[in-house]
Amino acid sequence: MVKHRCGWIDFTRRVGACSAPAAIMRENTLKQRLYAGKAAFGVMCTFPSPTVVEMLGYLGFDWILLDNEHGSITVDTAEACIAAAELTGMAPLVRPVGNKPEIIAPFLDRGAWGVQVPHVNTAAEARAAVDAVKYAPEGHRGIFSGGRPARYGFEGTTADYAVDANRETLVCLMLEEVEAIENLSEMVTVPGVDVYFIGSGDLSQSMGHTGQQTHPDVQRVMEPCSLSSRIQSNPR
Repeated sequence: MVKHRCGWIDFTRRVGACSAPAAIMRENTLKQRLYAGKAAFGVMCTFPSPTVVEMLGYLGFDWILLDNEHGSITVDTAEACIAAAELTGMAPLVRPVGNKPEIIAPFLDRGAWGVQVPHVNTAAEARAAVDAVKYAPEGHRGIFSGGRPARYGFEGTTADYAVDANRETLVCLMLEEVEAIENLSEMVTVPGVDVYFIGSGDLSQSMGHTGQQTHPDVQRVMEPCSLSSRIQSNPR
């Protein structure tokens, strides 16, 4: 008889001697790859098909973006797609429709390894995204340790899970307006952000060149040297 966070469970078979606590959440291989300076190749899926997601994983992609913003992926349909991605070792991310805790948290509770938050234009909005993703003390995400990411509460404590989740969950912010590029020097000072991702489609629209991602003006803004100079211009 062992005590679970939701009550007592009677195991009829001995499962072995106690050992040192292990990490509760899966290791985020995408974060590991990015922080090691390695390229990570991904694919987007706009419709809920676990079979297609699994097939894409076996093709060798490092990550998949399940699109709730422009696609038909919902909280209810995301979980099976996330499980299919995990089966192949492909990191499942979700692009929520907006930068709000009540939109972001349900996807994380169903196992998403991270979120790609659209239309983040200021440091305050970047902090809001991190706050929605991270548990205390790094954020204010509502605690839930009985779902898939926490192995349904069968291993470790709630506190252990919160530490693992804060470490393993990826925060990606989309820069999709001129305002975001202009504020980049302040945005990169926000702790807890792992990736800044340029959305060239909306960026081109905000520059008056809708649909022209290859327009010289748009390309000029996206050049690494241009972005680097904006970051270095931060007086701090």
